[in-house]
Amino acid sequence: MRKLYTQVFIFSSLAVFSLLFHACRNDLDELTPGAGSLTFSQFITLGDEYVAGYANWGLYAFSQENSFPNLLSQQFRLVKEISFRQPVLPENGTGFQELSSLSASICPEKASIPSFRFSTPAAGWESNISTQGPFHNLGIPQLPLAQLNDTSLSEQNPFFSRISQTTDRSYLQEVQRLDADLCITWLGSQALLDFVSQDGLEIEEGISPQDFRTTYKTLLDSILTHTSANVLVADIPPILSFPYFNSVPATFFPEDDCQSRGLPIYITTLSETGEEVSRVATIRDHILLPALNEIGTFQNGVRMGLDFQLPLPDRWVMDEEEANILQERLSAYNDAISNMVSEVNADFQRQRVYQVPLQSAFSELERGTTEDGIELNNQYINGGVFSLDGLYFTPRGNAFAANIFIEYMNATFSASIPLISLADYPAVFFP
Repeated sequence: MRKLYTQVFIFSSLAVFSLLFHACRNDLDELTPGAGSLTFSQFITLGDEYVAGYANWGLYAFSQENSFPNLLSQQFRLVKEISFRQPVLPENGTGFQELSSLSASICPEKASIPSFRFSTPAAGWESNISTQGPFHNLGIPQLPLAQLNDTSLSEQNPFFSRISQTTDRSYLQEVQRLDADLCITWLGSQALLDFVSQDGLEIEEGISPQDFRTTYKTLLDSILTHTSANVLVADIPPILSFPYFNSVPATFFPEDDCQSRGLPIYITTLSETGEEVSRVATIRDHILLPALNEIGTFQNGVRMGLDFQLPLPDRWVMDEEEANILQERLSAYNDAISNMVSEVNADFQRQRVYQVPLQSAFSELERGTTEDGIELNNQYINGGVFSLDGLYFTPRGNAFAANIFIEYMNATFSASIPLISLADYPAVFFP
């Protein structure tokens, strides 16, 4: 994989918010619902996969109904009646990954191996439904930041073409159609994930931190100029702690040998000259989730990843250097978000943009946390938060994310929006 250069930024206010996040939680459950100084009669959300409700490598009706923006709108309705429309796909939508079985290991200390199937996409899911709009959830999967003002986006992106009234409308123009008094944006996470979740995409080709800031600010300026909205901008959570990067150990344990210390796993990395190099994985390497069901399988009599002759391909591996590169880029994006928020508020000479620290809240999952008596962590399948792709959320994960926004709004605007009960949203992986 790839190299990039950037700087590291540390948010000084995150610790304070973290304390508020938990100190207020129990008290808010007993308060009478109220908006405080917050206005959300016209509520819109902007972003990519995370805003759209993507889960289990797909977008479909059940995942959209449990998107965190839709869960937020339900809590807002406990305060006042609002309209919130999503461009819901029919039934299976694009198709999605399902858990078909989970093999029980005979060795208690060794993880079980899941098996998957992919559901059949719904017929005609790409059909245009713009007459059902305007839509308030403008989360568009596969939305490159560099194409926010691209008038040919509908020709390239089937998710956007579904909601666009014309083929020459840009994402910014679609946003400008909507009046809003509250807007939530979450962008940047997918731009980082594209570096590692798509074959053949070099990290140098990604949007630079400076371009990220410039493009994002253009979007914010468009919202603030055409609406009276306050804008909540989510920073980027610690995606390297997500199960996609941390569910495959650096040692392979044979299923039939509980006494084994494990076999070394051979991986492919790139040298400084760009040549492929085979070596043994270490605990500082990240073997990516797609390799989970491939390690140990036979190919022409050789076991994948367990023989120097057949190492795991580079696309399934993020070595220590690459992980550091990605973390630096993530920090630079969050740095850009923080600076952009300050700059936009200075331009308007008052605060209209607020930074919601997802990074701090999601960091708690690395240690494990308990909400509503339910244990949550970043483990694959058993952690409750992440769907089968290891990147996007279960309904419970979306409820967890929505509560982060609710806590922030309650603390910042003196609102008393009820929190979502996580017990009402089980960690299911398909309808």
